[in-house]
Amino acid sequence: MKRKLEYRLNDPSQGYPAIYHFDDLEPLQIFCRRNCDFFILEGTVYETTSSFLKDSRFVIYVKKSDDEKPFRQAEAERRLGVEVRLYKEYAESPEIMFLPCFDHVEVFSYLDNTYLVLEGKEYERVSAEMDQDRLMYVLYVRETGERV
Repeated sequence: MKRKLEYRLNDPSQGYPAIYHFDDLEPLQIFCRRNCDFFILEGTVYETTSSFLKDSRFVIYVKKSDDEKPFRQAEAERRLGVEVRLYKEYAESPEIMFLPCFDHVEVFSYLDNTYLVLEGKEYERVSAEMDQDRLMYVLYVRETGERV
């Protein structure tokens, strides 16, 4: 059963205006998006503040991020998957790998973890984002120093 998803600006003075919506998403795609800390739309980075569910309508509330900027250099056209980037606080986070995914079950299996082992190294999740401009999930990680 497909469901509705809205992204709304968390601004009570403006009545929480909708900035983007979907009329028919599979629940797992909604869960992947709800698992993201950031949302990029038309070159603007939004930070997720909360989520809401009423009947079959999901809402993700966001606020504009003053600190974050979209990537200057990033692949624009890829199939469904997760772009993994090594988190850098005051610099562009370099991509370390792309994890192609068959479906949103696989995407969720990467996004919904505190720790991941990739190519024999353990990484800790820092945050995740949905880049709507590139239709890409991005996972920010830091190395733990553990080899597995």
